[in-house]
Amino acid sequence: MLEKTKKEFSIVHNFLDDLDNPLLKAELLSDYEVVAQYQTFNLESIKNSEFEENIVFENTNNIFFEIIRNNFYDYFKLSLFHYLGNWSIGSKERFLNANYKEVPLYQELVKSSGPMNLPNQTTLVFAQILFVLFLFFLTIHCFYILFCFSKAIVKKSIFINSSIIFLIQSYLIITSLTNVSTPRYLMVVYPLIIMSNINFINYFYSKKR
Repeated sequence: MLEKTKKEFSIVHNFLDDLDNPLLKAELLSDYEVVAQYQTFNLESIKNSEFEENIVFENTNNIFFEIIRNNFYDYFKLSLFHYLGNWSIGSKERFLNANYKEVPLYQELVKSSGPMNLPNQTTLVFAQILFVLFLFFLTIHCFYILFCFSKAIVKKSIFINSSIIFLIQSYLIITSLTNVSTPRYLMVVYPLIIMSNINFINYFYSKKR
C-alpha cells in the first residue's frame, strides 16, 4: 500500500517541503495525515491495485510496530510538527483561500477538517500573533526552569511554576506523540498556559522593580 501510494503522496511531500511558514506546514501536515488515515483507500492508485482493506485492519498491531521501528526518525519529526501545529490558529484558512489551485489533493484536504467560523481577518491575525507569543514565553519559561534546577536554585515560586510547566508540556508532548495537531487539544491546558505566562512575566517585572 505504501509503494502504491508513494507517487500521489510524494507530490504532497514536495509541496510541504517548499513551504516557508512552519506553522502553516504543521497545520497542513496534520490535515494530510488525516487524509492518509481515512481516505487512502479512495485514492486511484489503491483502487486500481485491488488492494484488500481487511489485510491492514487484521494486522494493525504488527504493521504499527514495524512502521515505528523502521521509521522512528520520521515519527519523531512528525510529532514535533504536531506539537507546533497545536499552536497554529487559522494559518491554513488564510493560505488556502488564495492558493487552493496549488494545493495537491485539495478536495481530500477539505474533507479532512470542519469549517471555521471566522469573523474577520484582523481577529485571525491577532489570534495567530497571540498564540505565537504564548509559545515563545512558555518556551523561555521552560528553559529558565531548567536553568534554575541546574543551578540548584530553590524557591517556592520555582516549584509552583515548574509543576505548571510539567503539566502543560507532558500533556502537549503525549498528545503530539499519539494524535494529529489541532488547537482544540491546546485549549485543555489554555488556562494553565495563561497562568504560567503571567507568573513568568510578573516574576521578572517584580525583580526589575
